[in-house]
Amino acid sequence: MFHLFMICQLSAFSQEQFKNELGLSAGITRMDVFVGLKGERIKNRWHYLYGLEVGMNRTFFQQRMYPRMHGGVGYAFISGELFQLSAQLTYAYSLLKIYALSKHFNHWNECYGGLKCSFGKKIKGYFVVSGGWMNELYFNDLKNKYAALHSLGYCGNIGLSYAW
Repeated sequence: MFHLFMICQLSAFSQEQFKNELGLSAGITRMDVFVGLKGERIKNRWHYLYGLEVGMNRTFFQQRMYPRMHGGVGYAFISGELFQLSAQLTYAYSLLKIYALSKHFNHWNECYGGLKCSFGKKIKGYFVVSGGWMNELYFNDLKNKYAALHSLGYCGNIGLSYAW
């Protein structure tokens, strides 16, 4: 019985049943305008999201690297051949050294829920609108320890991806 269960589990996650997407994205949050790479693995109506971005203003103009990583899951309510509308939940993490001479980084955790609209077959265009909770962890020099701020955040993305 255990072997049958394992075979069923392995076949459920086999490579042939997934569709993949890889693309470029640009988006805006409360902290910066981000550009980067995003990917998706799609099985039935479920989308598994991942991405790596950099903040344009701080990375390119202020010469301070500002990376942002995100992952999440989505479910396509409307899943046609040329059009999809899905709800998604994402988690994003980013960090930035605010002052060049400082040894401390600011850290941001973001948990968002939103909607994604995509169109196309092999080459897809998409946009995402989401909002939710944002946490900033920063070093307080007066208290000589890290402190946290909680607030509402938002994210809007557009992009192009290639599906196979």
